[in-house]
Formats: sequence, C-alpha cells, structure tokens
Amino acid sequence: MTNANTASVDRHQAARIHFNGYKNHVVPEFSIKSPRLSAGHSPRLSLTFHLHLFGSIGPFSINTIAASTQDLKHEANKVTDADTLSPHTIRTTDDNIMLSGKHSEVTANRLSVFTSKDKGEGNLFNRLYKPEYERVKPDNLVVRSLPNVKETVVYQLFKEATAPKEEFKPTSVGQQFGPSWSTHWFHFQFEVPNSWKGQEVHLVWDCESEALLYNDAGHPLQAFLGGGGDDRRDQYIITESAKGGEKLSYYVEMSCTLMFGNGKGNGWGGFGPSPTDLDKKFTLKQVELAVFDRTAWTLLQEVTLIADLVKHLPKDSLRRAHALTAANNILNVFYYDDPSTWPKCLELSKKFLSVRNSEDQHRVSAVGHCHIDTAWLWPYAETMRKCARSWANQLRICERFPAYRFVVSQAQQFDWVKEQYPSLYEEIKASVKKGQFLPVGGTWIEMDCNIPSGESFVRQFLVGQRFFKEEFGQQCVEFWLPDTFGYSAQLPQIIKESEIKYFVTQKLSWAQFNKFPHHTFYWEGLDGSRVLTHFPPTDTYNAQANVKDTLFHLENFKEKERSNESLMVFGHGDGGGGPLMSMVENISKMVDVSGLPKIEMRSPRDFFAKVEEEARDLAVWVGELYFEYHRGTYTSQANNKLWNRKSEFLLRDIELTAALSTVTSKSEYPQEKLEHLWKLVLLNQFHDVIPGSSINAVYRDSDKHYAEVLGSGQQLLENSIRNLIGEKKAGKTVVVNTLPWNRTEVVELLDSPEGVQPIQVSHDGKNLFLASAPSVGLRNLQPAEFTAPPVTAKKEGENTVLENSMIRAIFDQHGRVVDLIDKRYNNRKVISPGKFGNQFVIYEDLPMYWDAWDVDVYHLEKRKDILGDSVEILESGPLRSTLRFKLKISDKSHLTQTVHLSATSPLLSFDTRVEWHEDHKFLKVEFPFHIRSQKATYETQFGHLERPTHWNTSWDVARFEVCAHKWADISEARHGVSLLNDSKYGYATHDNVMRLSLLRSPKSPDPECDMGTHRIRYGLLSHRGNFQEGDVVREGYNFNVPLLCATGEFQEFSFFSVDNNAVVLDTIKKAEDTKEIIVRLYESFGCHGDFKLTSGLPIQGARRVNLLENSKGGELSWTREGVAMEIKPFEVVSLALTLFLTSSINLTPSNLELVAGLCSQLG
Repeated sequence: MTNANTASVDRHQAARIHFNGYKNHVVPEFSIKSPRLSAGHSPRLSLTFHLHLFGSIGPFSINTIAASTQDLKHEANKVTDADTLSPHTIRTTDDNIMLSGKHSEVTANRLSVFTSKDKGEGNLFNRLYKPEYERVKPDNLVVRSLPNVKETVVYQLFKEATAPKEEFKPTSVGQQFGPSWSTHWFHFQFEVPNSWKGQEVHLVWDCESEALLYNDAGHPLQAFLGGGGDDRRDQYIITESAKGGEKLSYYVEMSCTLMFGNGKGNGWGGFGPSPTDLDKKFTLKQVELAVFDRTAWTLLQEVTLIADLVKHLPKDSLRRAHALTAANNILNVFYYDDPSTWPKCLELSKKFLSVRNSEDQHRVSAVGHCHIDTAWLWPYAETMRKCARSWANQLRICERFPAYRFVVSQAQQFDWVKEQYPSLYEEIKASVKKGQFLPVGGTWIEMDCNIPSGESFVRQFLVGQRFFKEEFGQQCVEFWLPDTFGYSAQLPQIIKESEIKYFVTQKLSWAQFNKFPHHTFYWEGLDGSRVLTHFPPTDTYNAQANVKDTLFHLENFKEKERSNESLMVFGHGDGGGGPLMSMVENISKMVDVSGLPKIEMRSPRDFFAKVEEEARDLAVWVGELYFEYHRGTYTSQANNKLWNRKSEFLLRDIELTAALSTVTSKSEYPQEKLEHLWKLVLLNQFHDVIPGSSINAVYRDSDKHYAEVLGSGQQLLENSIRNLIGEKKAGKTVVVNTLPWNRTEVVELLDSPEGVQPIQVSHDGKNLFLASAPSVGLRNLQPAEFTAPPVTAKKEGENTVLENSMIRAIFDQHGRVVDLIDKRYNNRKVISPGKFGNQFVIYEDLPMYWDAWDVDVYHLEKRKDILGDSVEILESGPLRSTLRFKLKISDKSHLTQTVHLSATSPLLSFDTRVEWHEDHKFLKVEFPFHIRSQKATYETQFGHLERPTHWNTSWDVARFEVCAHKWADISEARHGVSLLNDSKYGYATHDNVMRLSLLRSPKSPDPECDMGTHRIRYGLLSHRGNFQEGDVVREGYNFNVPLLCATGEFQEFSFFSVDNNAVVLDTIKKAEDTKEIIVRLYESFGCHGDFKLTSGLPIQGARRVNLLENSKGGELSWTREGVAMEIKPFEVVSLALTLFLTSSINLTPSNLELVAGLCSQLG
C-alpha cells in the first residue's frame, strides 16, 4: 500500500490487510482519495472500504487529516462503525492495516464461525482433505440391484449377493437407486498414487442412505450414512501411512433407507414419524479416495472444544474469559493457506486444555452406546443389517482408542449378527474379551415393561442371561433399558432374581406433568426388593459427548449432595450408528479439563461400583416408574396385543402339559421348539412393537410370527395332552385344567361324549356341558348333576333381563346396563343409580404429537355416546342365557355384542365383534359403579397396584390412563366390582367411573393401525368385600384360560395344588439343564403368609432356585404332605423339583397316585 505521505492523486486499488488473523485477506473495495497539496495545508485523506468477512459486509469510513503515517495511525483510533457494529481498533503500519476484536461477543462469534461446518474460506472443515492431492476416482464401478418386493426388505448375504458376477452392471456417480428398502451391491477398485506415500488415505462414499463396506473376502469393515445430519459417516480410513501404489478392491451394500426409515417427506410430520414412503430414491453422490489432514482435524477438534467452553460456560466466569483469550490467540496465529502455522496453534490449544480440575470435581463415567430399535420405522430384516453396520463402526473406533468402552444390549441382536455376519461376530467376541465391547442388559430384547406378563419378563432374563453366559462367558450385572414407556413395579424383584444388581434408564426424563426427582436412587419393588438405579443426567441415551451436554449433565444432576459420580451415555441411536470417532476423541480430550467435570471412559459396572463405594443417603422410590407420556400404547395395535396374550397363555399350557407328560408317558419334552416359539414372543415384546408404535411392515412381520406361535403351539399342546392322557379312547372326553384350583365351568363341544348328554344346545348349534376338573388336573367329563336354578333371559317392557340365582342384570335397548343387582348381598346395586353401564363411548383422539403413542387428557372432554339399534335374546337357559346387541358407531364402523350369563357364576361376560374404520377416534366402554373409593386396584405382573381415583395432585392427574393386565377393581369395605378382560391393557378410573380402552385409530406411523375386524372380550364381576375376598385374581385367570377338552379317558387326578388362595402357581416347566421340574408361584394379595404345595407326582426332593434356575438356599423338605413355606407380599418363589423316576416304574395314569404315595413313604 502506498505511504500516505505520497498520496497526491486520486486512485482506487485493492489492498491487503491483516484482519482477525487472516493473512492477505483481499478487501474488494478500498479507496484513498487525496487532493493535491497546497501550501500550508496538511493532506486530507478520505479512506473508505467494504470488508467481506464470512458472508457479512461491513462498510467502514475514515476521514482524517494526516501529514504522515503517524498522524493517520493516531486519527484512525477515531473510527466509527457505519452499521453500528462492535467497536474496533484500527492500527496501521507502513505496509498494512490490522483489525483485532476487543469485544468478547465479537470474538465469540468469530470463533463460532471458524469451527462451523459451513463451507467458506477460513473454515477448517474445508481443509480436512489436503487440496494439493487430487482426489482419485474408482476403476470399474459396477452395481447389482437385487429384485425388489414392494414394502419388503429383500437382501442377500455377501456370498450369495456377490456370486453372480455377470449381473453386475456399470454405473456412475449421479445415478439414482431405489425404491425404499431395496438393496444394491457395488464393486469397485482403486490404485493409490505413488505420490501419496506417507499420507493418510480415506475412502469417501456418499449414497444418501445407509451402506456397509466389505473387503473382497466378505468381511464387513465399516458403515456409511449419507445426508447432512450430525450422524453422517462418509469416510473410511484405509491407511494412516500409504506406501503408494496399493491396489484396493471393495464391495458396498447399499440399503435404500435413511437412519430413521423411509417416512414421507423428511420423515416427520405433525403427529411424529410419517408413514412409509414406498418409492424413495437415493443418489450415488461420491466415491473417491482423498488424502486426509490429521493436523487440521486435531486442531479443529481442540478449537471446537475451546469454542464450546466459550459458548456454554457462564459469561462472567473466569474460565470462559481464559478460553476466549486462548481461542483468540489461536485464531490470530492461524492462517488458512499456511499449514506451517497450525502446529503453533496446537501448542496454544494444548496449553489451555492442560489446565486441570481440583480433586473434588464431579466425576462422569462415559460409555459409548448405540440404541438400535429392534423394529420401529423399519422392519426386523433391516434391523439385522443395522446391527452389522453400527457394530462394524464401533469396532473401528475400538481399534483407534483402546480406552473406549461401548455397551451393547439385546441378545437377539447379537444372535442375528452371529448367524448372518460370522466374521464380524468373531471380531466382537475378541473385543468383549478385551473389555471394550460390553454386553449389558441381560434380556433377549429391550422389552416393553407394561404389556408383557410376569413370566414373559422372567423369560427375557432367562433366555438373555443364558445367551450372554454361553457366548461371552459372563452374565450382565446391569439391566439396561433406556427407552421404554414406563416400568412395572415388579421389575426390581425380577431383576435381582435374575442375578442383576443395577438398573439404567433415562426415559422418565420425558415428563408431561412432573419431573422425576432423582438420578441416582434405590428403586423398591412390590415385594420390597431394591435395585441401585441411575438415570443419566444428560436426559438422553444419545448424548453428543460435547461441552454443552457435559455441562448440562453436571448442572442437571439431582444427587450432587449425595454422590459425586454419574454416567453419560453417548452416541447416535434409535436407528443405530452409535458414537462417531469425533465424539470419542472429544471425550479423550475432556478427561480432566478445568471448567468441566472429570470425565473418563468407564463401564457401567465400574461406574456402579464407584457409586456403591462413595454415595451416601440415597433416596428410595417405591412402586412403579410411571411414564407420563405414550399412554396410547396400552391400546394401539389391538390384534398384536391379543396375539401376545394368547401366545403367553398357550406357551404356559404347553410347558405345563409337556412337563407332566414326561412323567406319565416318558415322552420327550419339546425344549428346542418351545425355545424357538418363546423367542418369537419375546422378540415381538420389543418396546416399539407390542406398544403399537411401529410402521405397518413391522406388524406384517409380527402377524407371521404369531401365526407360527399359535399354529405350531396348538399342535404341541394337542400332542402333549395326548401324551399326558395316554391311549386315545373314542367316545370319551377328558377335561384338562391347567390352573392351580378346582374349577367348574360351562364348556362347548361339537359332539356329545359317550354317555353324557348336553344340558343345553347353544344358539349356533354347539353342545353345552357343565365340566369340572381338579387343580392342575384331569377328569373325565361326567354326566351332569345340574342342580343350580336355571339362568333366564326375558323381556320386561323395553328392557331385557338376564338373571340367575346370584345376579339380576337389566339392559336397555341400546345394550346398556341400567341396573345390576347382586342378590347375594341384600340386593346390592352395582351400577350407580340413573347411570348406564356398558356404555360405549367414542372420543376425539388428536394428541399434541406422537400419534400412535400418545393420548392426551383433553380427549376426555370430547365424547359421543354410542347407542344400539337392536336387541335379541339368543339363549334362555337353563345353563346359559345370551343376548345380542347391534350398535352403529359411524357410517364406517359398527359392533355386535353378545352378553352371556351362566347359571353357576355371577360373571357377566361380554363378547364384542367390532368392524373399525375410524380416523383419530378412541373407543372405550365405561361403567359408573355404585362405589365410593379413593383408589382402584389394577393387576400387574405377579401382583397388583393401587392408584388414585381422584386428581388431587399433578401426579394423580398424570395417571388419567393406566396399564393393567387381566383385571381392575374398585371396592368399598363390604362390596366391590371388577372389570376383567382377555386382551386389553388400558384402564381409566375417575371417581366411580371405570373405563376400559378398546380401540384407537392413529394414522402415524401406520395409517392402517387397528383398521379392520376385532374380537374383544371383557367381564363384569360383582363380589363381596375387596378383590381378595372376591377371589378376583382367580377369576381373571379363569376368564383368560379356559378348560381344555380332549378325546380320551383319565380318572380324576390332580398333579399340583396350593392350599392358600393368595398364592398362585403360575408356571410349571421342565428345567433348562436338568431333568427337574420348575414350578413358579407368587403371592398375589399383598400380605405375609404361608402355603403348602402338594403334588400327586412322585417328588423326591425340592430346592429353592432363582429365575435363572440357579440354587438359592439349601434343600427343602418334601414330605408326603408336600412342602410348606412362608411367603412375603408379592414374592415370586421358584422351586426345582426332583422326581423319583426309575426304568422299573411305569407311571401310567392308573398307578400314578400309588407310586407317588410309595415315594413319599420312602422319604
């Protein structure tokens, strides 16, 4: 630039200045205007320029009189900002003008721009690949597209997919591939230029979707993910130091899906995830080799870390001021086009980051995590590939960072990888041995914790823990379930009985009304079992491992005065992926940096050990962990929930009859088949499947699974009953009772057994009998001695009455119960006077978000009562009476309901067929009971819960919709009433009105959710006193587990019985590894007591075992009278029974009781 003293003529010229540390930045508009000098006048200079800085134009002007450069420097300090920008000091030298920010916010903004991902000169992201090395394109890029089946993931494993070489066709960058879920295999080669010797070489791939890189041997190397999100992965490190001349050959499997499936538009709409777009296309955008600049990367990481401290530390903190100064110094040294300045920048960044914390600083254990929903916005088949892609990524990170720890849950996903990617699985096993890949959770999948039965919970842990032990030589000590929609109050006991000590989740950080008050605490279950529990304070299982998350983690931690330890779970998840390498590198740089908590890679097991060592006076949370969102998941996808309930009880009956038949007939126990069927049921209890929150394709998968379970299971049940009964005798019928109490009920048969006449013929031509069977036993169907007063059905004016010796139920023409009288208790009214029971109600169901998941409390404010248009008496005793009602719901939907009342039971049974084609409507049935109680009781896994019927507090309001299993009950001191069901889970009780949720109609993510035909059964039971006096637990089982009838003959025999009606014998099965029989019982009333278990089998001995069937305590004394034990409220007791079996004893039905007696006498 010309010295001001010589500026004697007007001129415009481009000038180069120093600004914010950028050397030779061109000022596009710069003018110096000066009149000719006249005697006695100093030169007047008008200096105007526009400065382009990162996309912003700032016009500055200087008008000054200067006789020399010194005068110009002095006058320049009077600069004004024409656009009210922050003040700057302009210093001039003879050859440049330097601008340096003195305002902290300007410097912070400058720093933010420097570390952003925006393209632009001066941004380090543009220098991650060395521009002096021209990128290399592939040789012979070819592709094979697999045949596409609409709405289905079609894929082949490597060997099959790559074998037909002739099917690979030439392709090029820019080509589009699709549609959604289709698969395309690419093959290509490269040769590394000799000039790249010593350089770090990357393969850069972008096909806008998920993809998996293989070597020529078929071993998965790493996954790619396109798009512009933070989870993008587009580079694979081929070598950190090339030799030059290497010949490379790779395959890539392209899966036409995004990380979160293929939803319409951008995948998300007003109600959450969008329905699937079946015709998405993806473009191959990039395939090339490039030379990576590791120095630029490291500098970017460290400056970003410092920039984040500036951004997120308190503005008045000393450490932030130091960070700002350090960052400014770095940027003043840095020159974008002069890499020789970068090492000095690194010296400055490392000096700042080397300042350590005090010894008492909070300690964060960081662990990588990759939450892969086993199915959700993609079907199961895509999940199998997601596992391989995600875990291959993490293995590459493990190689670079030996301190890295990565947790993986869900044994099912390990099993898929073992089967389909054996070489990858061997890598995983080796990493597990090194202590980097960490199996956690202990379950087969991360299950829903509302809908599955107690025994399903047990099998999740039994199957999962056995897998981890067999495959990796270790069991899990922490139950890992970060993303499910509430947690049953029985889980602490089940967790501990499965040899697990700790529990990790974070889902309750989502809360609609009440923020959960703890992060580290003891969770106490129904029986008093406690498990040490931690909710990561980052309030996510997808923490980004950056300063922002780390500082929020510390600030948010609620146990600061009780514990100095917390857990951070970081990495991309839900759709898989896991941590990026940058996250792990970031953690490694934040280990002990002043201004941040101390952070260290550590396993959950080590974290909990430290908590146990140093935590003090931790709080205790008693009971369920209720989730204040996603209440609609108790109801969505009704048929899926129905098949689950049916499958659970079917497998129970198969195991029971098969285990007993191994004694009576020495038949083989179908262990492998049962394990296979159980795994299918457990798989579909995943926390986005059984709740009803997945795409339509997932439910097509689950329908197939349930069809196999119910079809194969029914055949297994028939076989095991046949083996149990023995020789088939035509004309005879045996009644089989799989429940542990004596039963007498109405059964339907197409034919009449020899010598037994039906008491009644049903309206559809079936023969009705009154059948009896002993506890867990068999009995020939006997000619009935039917002495009970007959049940009747009759018209009374406009009403219709069902009546037996116990109750009188009056229905109006709309199918509503206008009066229900319990004749046993002084004609006690059950329905509130003037109100209607069995009232179908349809509600508008438009949640704020999360369509299939949520139902909001305001839905109760918009209702429409459904009224019937016809009533018909189908049967009128003597054994059973039946009414039929028809109701129109809308022009598109209707229902038909039959109501049964037998002569021998006070239970009103409602059997409803619904044709449902609605849009954002919610169907419920309600009963206003003549009961006043501040609480209602709901069955849960292995027990029950009491919840308020009022809305006194926000915690009460939050429970406007709750989950229950087979029944809910509301009672006063002397009378109560229960609402039973056989496949429903959503209940709501407010004041005296109890509602059962029947059907929803969300449109996202599955627009077909619940559309079609449904069968719904529920029952109304009036009883004495509370539910315990009313034997409601047994009635709930009876409603779900009918008596079974089979052709044959068997004298009356009881295999097991329990003398305490509070104790339920829930499960009988063969032991996993021995010839013992496992029996599982639980206390259902919530009280201390004792019980005696007796058996007609030849029991030699008994021992207490846990849920993994490992010994718990010593041997028990089994005598002729059985075994007597004490039991605590809601305690689950498992026993392993040894039978006295020798080849010389033939245990036929006729001598079974004799043999049992002899064995008892022998001791």
